[in-house]
Amino acid sequence: SCAFTLVKLGASHTVTIALNSSLKLTKERWDDMHLHTVSALADVGSSSELAAVALQPDGVAVICLVNEHLTVVKAKVDVSVPRKRCDKAFSAQKNAKATEKFYRQIYAGILSHVSFPRIKCCLIGGPGFSPQDFHSYMSTTAKASNDTLINDNLDRFLICSASSGHKHAVDEMLASPALQGKVADVKVARDVTVLNGFFRMIDTDEARAYYGPEEVKRAAEHGAVQTLLLSDDTLRCGMDGEG
Repeated sequence: SCAFTLVKLGASHTVTIALNSSLKLTKERWDDMHLHTVSALADVGSSSELAAVALQPDGVAVICLVNEHLTVVKAKVDVSVPRKRCDKAFSAQKNAKATEKFYRQIYAGILSHVSFPRIKCCLIGGPGFSPQDFHSYMSTTAKASNDTLINDNLDRFLICSASSGHKHAVDEMLASPALQGKVADVKVARDVTVLNGFFRMIDTDEARAYYGPEEVKRAAEHGAVQTLLLSDDTLRCGMDGEG
C-alpha cells in the first residue's frame, strides 16, 4: 500500500455496522478498484465464484456464497432427524424419511442460490459420512429428475470434512490443506491463465512482451497493448513506482 497525507502508512479504522442498517460512503473520486470492492461487498451473489454447503447428520445445514471479502449464509436448513443414540423413539424408517426430507431441502437450496456456471466450485462438508451421503443423494436425484443444472456441473462439487453444519465450518473447509490448491485455482484462475500466457510469450515471442512502466507506456502510446497486467501495489499507488 502507499502513504496518504491524512493517514499514516499502516493505520486503519474499524466501523461496526448493525445488521440491516444503511451506510452511506462519500468520496470526491472513486477509482474502479474501490468501486469493485464496494460492489462485491454489497452483492455477494454476483461476485462469488465459490459456494459451500455445511451439513451435519442431525438435520442442520447452511448454504453459503463466498467471495474474496466475506462469506454470506444464503439459506439455513433445520430438520429434526432422529439419532439412534439420542432418540428413544428412533427407528430406521423414521430416520430415513427425515434424512430424505433434510437432503431434499438442501438440494432445493442449492438450486435456488448456487448459480452455475458463475459458481466455479461448490464445497460440501460436514462430520462423518454426511457430505458423501448427500452428494450421492444429489447425484441420484439429479439423474432421476433429468436435472441438467446439477448433472452438467457435478464435477464442480468437492467433498471435504468439517466439524458441523454451521457457518464457521466453511472456514474449516477453506483452510483444509487438501483443498487449498483447488480453491485457490477458483479464485485466481483467470489471472493465472493470463499470466501464464505472458510468460509463454516471453519464451516464444519476446518482442511482443513488455514490462516496466516506461516500456508499457511506450507500447500503449503506439496502440500495441493487447493485455495489460497491473500489480496490486500499482493499482493502489498509481504509476509512481515500478509496475
